[in-house]
Amino acid sequence: RQDEERAIRNLDRATESRRVEGQTWESNPKLVQFAYYWMGYACNNVARYTQAAEVFHSAQRFADEDTALYSELVRMQQESKFFFLARRYFERNRTADDELMKEIDQVVATLGAEFDAANRHDAKEVAQSIATTQGNIMTWVARTKPADTDRFDKALAAALGYYKKGGKSLWARFGCVEAATAFGSRTMTDGEIEEYTALEGLANAKTQRRGEPRSLTLLH
Repeated sequence: RQDEERAIRNLDRATESRRVEGQTWESNPKLVQFAYYWMGYACNNVARYTQAAEVFHSAQRFADEDTALYSELVRMQQESKFFFLARRYFERNRTADDELMKEIDQVVATLGAEFDAANRHDAKEVAQSIATTQGNIMTWVARTKPADTDRFDKALAAALGYYKKGGKSLWARFGCVEAATAFGSRTMTDGEIEEYTALEGLANAKTQRRGEPRSLTLLH
């Protein structure tokens, strides 16, 4: 955590002075993208979600709107907003009021618009990452609802739809199986059990190596 905090301070100074390693923003535009991207990434790692969202928003000013980079920055900005909202849910003793859910719905809608934009400029991999993020959020929403209720079923159906757009990445595949079997609310086939076990092992191996708060948010 100390390394992350130090990195944030150094990158913050760099963005304020508009210089890194003696180079100005104007002489090396990619340096701007690098500084903002990693500052936002580090902020998320230490649970500074609001700051992370602001940093990713600032970074969008230095990327062309019709690029994969811009869409990825929007994805990370909205994901940071969701992490903040998820933390607020737990701070309120797991109370999901209408206001909080409306804010989460807005995050998902903004991601949906950027998914369409990413597809328009052929940023397929980023579009799939956006869809996977939407699936993760709706899976989390489903977990906040009582099982076998209309809201639970709708959230799961939405999550499954997003994951199917997420391609063949580990998280899209894992989420798809999890949503399809409704967290164990129905009996899984032998094939589903085998696939789920394999994907769960890979997912657990990754999360065990990542102990920062943002990696644990979806596990509650």
